[in-house]
Amino acid sequence: MNGHKGEATFTYVGCTKDARKELWNRCQQVNSPWLVGGDFNCIISTTEKSGGRTPNLAKMNTFRDNIHRAGLFDLGFKGPNFTWKRGSIWERLDRMLVNDAWFNYFLLSFVTHLSLAGLDHRPILMSITSTDNYSSPSPLDISTCGLHILHIIAKALRGWSWNTFGNVHATVQKVEGEVKALENGGLLGIEEEKKLLIAHNNVLSAIDYKEKFLKQKEAMNIFTNGDRNTRFFNAYIKYKRKCNTIHAIQNVNGQWLHNNNDIANDAICFYKELLNQEHNLRPHIEKAHFMEELNYTVVLKLTDIPTEKEIWNAISSIDSTKSAGPNGFTAEFYKKSWKIFKTDVIVVVTSFFQGNNLPNYFCSSTTVLIPKSEIQKNW
Repeated sequence: MNGHKGEATFTYVGCTKDARKELWNRCQQVNSPWLVGGDFNCIISTTEKSGGRTPNLAKMNTFRDNIHRAGLFDLGFKGPNFTWKRGSIWERLDRMLVNDAWFNYFLLSFVTHLSLAGLDHRPILMSITSTDNYSSPSPLDISTCGLHILHIIAKALRGWSWNTFGNVHATVQKVEGEVKALENGGLLGIEEEKKLLIAHNNVLSAIDYKEKFLKQKEAMNIFTNGDRNTRFFNAYIKYKRKCNTIHAIQNVNGQWLHNNNDIANDAICFYKELLNQEHNLRPHIEKAHFMEELNYTVVLKLTDIPTEKEIWNAISSIDSTKSAGPNGFTAEFYKKSWKIFKTDVIVVVTSFFQGNNLPNYFCSSTTVLIPKSEIQKNW
């Protein structure tokens, strides 16, 4: 497709443990784009079964671990939840798995479960579109206002980062090439040995920068510092990008929309109508029913202006890797720059507790619709 080629493996896995073991022993990681699909005779979670006996937890965990060990990702699906039926038992036994290289060229790959047609398994439709023909839609920007000083700092930091580290991916390839060139130069003298040692150190530094960059970008905390999972991070970023993109949606009339502009316009219409609906006024609540709770909250003095120590304690309690907004400044930034921003932050917090109107950049926001499930049917 558009000059890009990939490999596809279609399989039927037996129900026995030995048959499954033989399959995964043959499923070695492939560097080229690779798709593995078929009847795996196993499920990943309890949500993939309805009726019958409780699924075997150990069997599901083994299946999930084998998928991860082979470097594969489940493409998900659209349509009915289950692909196999026997009596009152329904299960999702059929699925399509791909490796990280597949996402480089075929990010827009969709799996649809079709209707049963005389068999106990549903037919599966695989739709593949090259990323060369796709342009990602922009988020729904309600406002682009932001804190001016942070905007200036962000711009300066981006420039500093590029001038200092450059393209981390290209840097790793460059320094690795320098090491290979020195190693292939034959016998090395003292000066060449020094150069080779420096080149080795440059490789380690470049890899360290690249891993830190990828860890920050994919925002995962499940690995400890020092774990070498660069390939996994790259694959996870691509997989998360696919999952967070709304490729198709069903409007209120039951019609499926696939065009980016149609999806964006339908989202705007849906949420405009939703947010403009008249809400039924709730009946008046007597305060007398909550006097005990009211007295408790009064003792807490929640409306009192917090002290500098209380504000600092609140900031310190935030996970250092978390960001409060789309500007990308994490809690760690505020912690390490507290002496610089302390006065401004205290003034803003104090102003809020005094009842003053909030600045525009506190009230503005950017709305990004992120699917929370594999089955994306409607808003």
